[in-house]
Amino acid sequence: MSLRQVLSSSAIVLGLLFAGPVYSALAALDWPAYTPHAFATAQADGKTIVIVVHANWCTTCRAQEPALKKVVLLPEYKDYLLFRVDYDTQRDVMAELDVLQRSTILIFKGKEEVSRVFAVNDFEVIRDLFSFGLN
Repeated sequence: MSLRQVLSSSAIVLGLLFAGPVYSALAALDWPAYTPHAFATAQADGKTIVIVVHANWCTTCRAQEPALKKVVLLPEYKDYLLFRVDYDTQRDVMAELDVLQRSTILIFKGKEEVSRVFAVNDFEVIRDLFSFGLN
């Protein structure tokens, strides 16, 4: 293991230890399931919303998780609302959001979709995607 990997792993562990239970749950991608009511409320409130379309069996989805774990711990994204859409059980939601594939990440600023990517697992690309939701 390289020094960079050790430092990165240590930073994640420390972040999880000191960020509290909310960040710990989010960092584990144990994000709340998407519900139309929660999404509509967040949109009406002008919140920045991240939606990840995920399947537990999907290797690309699993490959996204390390980068997503790191990005959600960055302080500039602490106020983002995060939702997970289950690819296998929430096909109706995927249709509403015009999502065709699993491993899709969408960013909304209020009612406006500001960015989306598909099958990306690179930390810098995902971090840049999240930045579209900043003021």
